[in-house]
Amino acid sequence: MAVDPNPQIYSSTGITEITAINFETGDAGTYKSDEDEGSSGTEYHIWNDRGRVLGSSKMTSVKITVRDADGDETDNITTQHWVEVKSTTIVAGSTGGAGSSGVLTGVTDDNMPAFQAVGKDNYATLGDIPANCYRIIFVRVNIPTSAEQKPAPFSLYVTNQQPSTPISKWITRDKFNAIVPTTGDPFAMSTGGTTGTIPYNDGTALINSNEVYYGSSGSYTITSTGSGTYNIYLGESGVLGGTTGALASNQLSLYAATYSSGVCTDLVDKRVYLVGFLAGKADAKPVAPLIPGSMFFDTSGGVLYGAKTSSGWSTF
Repeated sequence: MAVDPNPQIYSSTGITEITAINFETGDAGTYKSDEDEGSSGTEYHIWNDRGRVLGSSKMTSVKITVRDADGDETDNITTQHWVEVKSTTIVAGSTGGAGSSGVLTGVTDDNMPAFQAVGKDNYATLGDIPANCYRIIFVRVNIPTSAEQKPAPFSLYVTNQQPSTPISKWITRDKFNAIVPTTGDPFAMSTGGTTGTIPYNDGTALINSNEVYYGSSGSYTITSTGSGTYNIYLGESGVLGGTTGALASNQLSLYAATYSSGVCTDLVDKRVYLVGFLAGKADAKPVAPLIPGSMFFDTSGGVLYGAKTSSGWSTF
């Protein structure tokens, strides 16, 4: 039986396990990382059970942030989000205490295009990490122009298996459940899989005022070999499921899947998105919608615009 995941942070050489980081003194208004690598950042490896010593299960809903070197959240480097993180690729470990290497089946690279600021109440979300595998991240400090010239050590802090995180930055009304829209078409599904499976994209959703992140694309399988319609949903615990019955209040409907002899033959899109609503003078309207489903109300002309596509508006 697999045990709870064992997150570990190592240097890029794989020799030293990291407990605290100090990039020494940097100039205000510049980027700082180890050995003056600057804006490119310093490479670290986020491992799950390195060497498969414990036989850990997969790390899911992986979040990374920073705290002060003593574990507190009071230093400026933490509260003002000076530290920035970018996750690129995932790598399978080549050896294992149980005699096997890491397996990357169904897990993809994060390939973040830009660094993300982390710190108090702010984190970067990484994809799943199977046992004896690691994700490569880069870390840098974006030093503000107002910073004092003194050491600012910090610790990387990794959590996992906690897909639901209570948050205050989202405003939820009447406990609605919805998907956060992005250009990556979150939770999109297709019938293009093998018998009984449905490929899907990763994404983030809001369920009962919690942010639920599903970190890796993959395939969902209906175990039944029969025929019928299944409601495929994302639960508040961050797990995909399927049922022929009604959904509970803590389950977000994604698709209605029609199965014939165990094969998915049709999908009806049931996704609901949390859209952006903006208002202002006509000249304040963005040239293109910020996200699919955006709306803009022209307060000077009394015109409501809706995002027909990610590049164009329609009027109502």
